[in-house]
Amino acid sequence: MNGKPWLSVIVSLGKPKYLSEALASLKEQPDSTGIQVFVVDDGSHPMARPIVQAHLPRACLLSRARHSPAAVLKAGLEQARAPFIGFLNADDRAVPGGLDRLRRALDAAPGVVAAQGTVRRFQRDQHPGPSFLGYNLGALMVRRAALEKLGGLNPMLWKGEDVDLFARVRQSGWPVLTIADPVLHYRNAVSLADPDVLRCRIGLIRAHRQNRSQPLAETGIAKGPITVALVVKDGMPKLVEAVKSLRGQTSPPDRIIAVVGASEDGTTEWLAEQADIEVVPQTGAGLAQARNQAVGHVDRGWLAFLDHDDLWAPEKLARQRRLAGLVSGPSACLCHFVTESGDGQAESPRVGWTPSALFAHVDVFRHIGPFDASLGLACDTDWFRRLRLSRLPCLLTASALMTKTRHGSNLSADPSRNRAALFAMLARHRKHASAG
Repeated sequence: MNGKPWLSVIVSLGKPKYLSEALASLKEQPDSTGIQVFVVDDGSHPMARPIVQAHLPRACLLSRARHSPAAVLKAGLEQARAPFIGFLNADDRAVPGGLDRLRRALDAAPGVVAAQGTVRRFQRDQHPGPSFLGYNLGALMVRRAALEKLGGLNPMLWKGEDVDLFARVRQSGWPVLTIADPVLHYRNAVSLADPDVLRCRIGLIRAHRQNRSQPLAETGIAKGPITVALVVKDGMPKLVEAVKSLRGQTSPPDRIIAVVGASEDGTTEWLAEQADIEVVPQTGAGLAQARNQAVGHVDRGWLAFLDHDDLWAPEKLARQRRLAGLVSGPSACLCHFVTESGDGQAESPRVGWTPSALFAHVDVFRHIGPFDASLGLACDTDWFRRLRLSRLPCLLTASALMTKTRHGSNLSADPSRNRAALFAMLARHRKHASAG
């Protein structure tokens, strides 16, 4: 490799028949010439060398026979020269642009020792599923100096070395940044159901929780005032509960504004009676216009949206404000959310690519641009897509801090209308992509 690498990736050889896909995913990353790749074999895969030579000849193949998986990976770490370290199993794939996202997150947060992205499972040629956080080394990028201080991977572990490292990084007291972007496609192997592996991972998690010797580091606090914008039309009676969850924040906002569309259910009258809420009549029509009007009333600091039928956990703003404080420039921060139907049953937490989960600096809106009024219901999805395509850090809290209620009057409840809006959005993005 010519020049100094910016990243060393240690590839552990699990299933060699998929190794070509793993290497191709590294080769296709932005600035891939600055990625130093070590493929570490435990000595049981004679076909590894021709595969490496055929698909990524500049990669270095190391052999460590009869060693634990952690010891095999450690052999690659001993050879690594780059300031950042990444990992990849030979049966997984790095998401296009994912490593660059992690790198930019670390560059934007000099005091952070590691950045973690989300994971999407896939099986054979199926489309990857929804993203999630997990104990997967392939979704982690660590500063090499910090990893050396932690002692690297534990070579005595034959199972659960990933959980052990995650726990020690978190337990060290050093701040870790989590970004909302998927960075790893994880092959959904049958071996995941191995009860011994599951017992080992659960045991390690419990042991680290019980033996935590240091508290997690206190992060910085994002500077600047926080404005919460309610965008509402005919929001009663759910609006009352939403505002209650807003007022219950452990880190209260500095300002609350409500952009109110023409309502016939008492929404405008109720909001007018609330001394802590500035009521702004909506001057146009449509969801995008209302959101843009809210953004236009904020000239500095941070903005969070709360739809009238959503609820926040008490620590939502505080957690996002602390996380954003790790980054030196403007950033956006999401939280996980759960969806509740009328029967009170909650679904599994999901990454919150939705306005009520958003906490963002006002400069993010200036960079991304306004919500597109021509896209109707797809204006939110379009804006978040543009955020993901930007180079701005998009952070993620680990826990669910927002609840979205599902009911018959949801704007997205009409499938045909929602589908038409999404197709219009996709057509717009394809047009822009072809023009670029």
